Amino acid sequence: MDKRNTFTVLLRYAEGRSERLPELAPDLVSLKVDVIVTSTDVAIAALKRETRTIPTVMAFSGDPVGTGFVASLARPVRVEALGAATRIAPPLAGPT
Repeated sequence: MDKRNTFTVLLRYAEGRSERLPELAPDLVSLKVDVIVTSTDVAIAALKRETRTIPTVMAFSGDPVGTGFVASLARPVRVEALGAATRIAPPLAGPT
């Protein structure tokens, strides 16, 4: 098996309680994972406080620019390795 092309997915759940998200962030960071994919602004903020070195992909955010997670949607990557995968609603995206 070629280990360069394999990966492991580690899942953490807040069990529907968003107040638990900040306590899960240090656990993920302590695992020294290569990348973190997360959603919700609460989870993104918690991870941003815990690490500036592990790349973190925001799967969803209500307003990544307004919350300060990214400087702009045109260039969402920040120095502290926080990036965005954002789907812009069709009325905002312009003609296709």
